[in-house]
Amino acid sequence: MKILLLRVLVPVLLLFAWAQCANVQSPTGGPKDKRPPKLVSSIPKANATNFKGTTILLTFDEAVKLNSPREEIIISPSPGKDVDFVVKGNRVFITPKIPLKDSTTYSFLFREGIQDITENNPPVNLRLSFSTGPYTDSLLLAGEVHDVLLGTPKEKM
Repeated sequence: MKILLLRVLVPVLLLFAWAQCANVQSPTGGPKDKRPPKLVSSIPKANATNFKGTTILLTFDEAVKLNSPREEIIISPSPGKDVDFVVKGNRVFITPKIPLKDSTTYSFLFREGIQDITENNPPVNLRLSFSTGPYTDSLLLAGEVHDVLLGTPKEKM
């Protein structure tokens, strides 16, 4: 009887002890990523002249993703609605279907159209200007936008 009891009781006790020794849970993942992606290089470079390419290439220091690029990325003057935005790891390719106009300065304002893949941090105040002609236009506008009803300054305008 004792042997039978030991044969049944010992495996049950071992199973119970084994089941209680570890708790399954997700890893914590470390500290939150608060650093936005940084632009490492671009083709064309900022304020470049005589750009004859068909694709704009941005390279960042970390993997990025696109966030509603047709709404968030402002291109001036507009090359039209038919622009391809493709991301591959830490590189973003922007290809307008209509060729860029000759002797024109283009300005890109990225707002929150590009974000890192971990915490959705957008690059801060990312802009790119270049010209397809021999010089870049140097027009600069500055000011504040205020909410008319509240009388308060608007952010990110």
